[in-house]
Amino acid sequence: MAGKKLTCLDCAQVNRVPEERLSEAKCGTCGAKLVSQKAVEIDFATLQKAARNDELPLVVDFWAPWCGPCKMMGPEFSKAADVLAGKARLVK
Repeated sequence: MAGKKLTCLDCAQVNRVPEERLSEAKCGTCGAKLVSQKAVEIDFATLQKAARNDELPLVVDFWAPWCGPCKMMGPEFSKAADVLAGKARLVK
């Protein structure tokens, strides 16, 4: 079966999506959008599962809410998520 495996960043269910439908793909379990134009905050367990299973690059920003440089980088990371939508997923 052709397509890419993507872990839903909301419910952690692994989905297989045809490459031509990546931009509109939704999770078969919870209905959440699988490819976002924003950086998505996820928990460590979901990150581990996505890192093991996903066939689309996953770019991770490890940040802290009290960190000044992290706050400055946040908007640029979100812009990158928009530019890379469908080519990579950006998560925090």
